[in-house]
Amino acid sequence: TGPGHEAVERMIQASAGDTPQQRRNAAMLETLFFLGLRSNELCSCDLKDLELDGDDKPKVWIMGKGHKQSVRLTMPKRIAEAIRLWLAVRGTEPGPAFNSFDRNGLLTMRRLRTCSVNWLVKKIAKAAGVPRNVWTHALRHAAITRVLDLNNGDVRAAQRFSRHKSMDMVMIYDDNRRDLQGQMANLLAGE
Repeated sequence: TGPGHEAVERMIQASAGDTPQQRRNAAMLETLFFLGLRSNELCSCDLKDLELDGDDKPKVWIMGKGHKQSVRLTMPKRIAEAIRLWLAVRGTEPGPAFNSFDRNGLLTMRRLRTCSVNWLVKKIAKAAGVPRNVWTHALRHAAITRVLDLNNGDVRAAQRFSRHKSMDMVMIYDDNRRDLQGQMANLLAGE
């Protein structure tokens, strides 16, 4: 199920600020959670993949797991705003949308790596006081579980959100969310 929506919001708040790293981290967390991205989808995103201007529905093109071409995702305005704040620091030079910083804290044009994203997520979770061991993919778990909670268990909508090929995978999220195993064990035990 992941760390839960409230814990993710605490992580986003803990990463908020005006330093370049804080702006990047806040945009990264919002993008990961509110779009339910995998870390490699975030890391492979380039500046050219972002559509922040134009109509009222900002979009991002991502290369999903197992796909040969990018898919376009509509993003909430709060993500677009966090990315705009990050890009005000990053600049408009072509390249990765989420860059790394060198050991001295200076922005580079190198792509943020998935292992670095995982390390940052763990560091931010600890700073936010999130008691569970949180890793990048746990944010995806939390997002999919939250979607199922908000849409009353509509697994088809959750499948579209998560971009899972198999409905079976989404059913696992729904079963865990509702603790069907525990319910059946209690039923069997007469409790």
